[in-house]
Amino acid sequence: MLELLYSNANVEPSDPYVTDSNLTVETVATGLKDPTDMAFLSDDDILVLEKNNGTMRRVVNGTALQDPLLDVAVATKDERGMLGIDIAENVGHIYVFLYYTEAKEEDGEDLQGIEPPLGNRLYR
Repeated sequence: MLELLYSNANVEPSDPYVTDSNLTVETVATGLKDPTDMAFLSDDDILVLEKNNGTMRRVVNGTALQDPLLDVAVATKDERGMLGIDIAENVGHIYVFLYYTEAKEEDGEDLQGIEPPLGNRLYR
């Protein structure tokens, strides 16, 4: 069934495809590596996680800022990495919660068999 949708729409299978005419698809930012999750600080201010880099990047007005806001050592084998983000506001404070698989010293060391991951972590 997907094959018919793509052949009728004259788009490549890797292109976004929307069947609801009330919705549109547009690129918000480029240059991100393996983004896994995002959270909105405002309409034009987004925090984006990069799975295998262990980084949290900020996208402001459609531009991904060059330097990450945060860089932690993550295990990257299979479903491990920088995985989830959420934001909670409480009486003038904004709390950012991160969920990731923590590595001991460097990104991807679990792929080399050097160290097992320290475990999945939830930090604020």
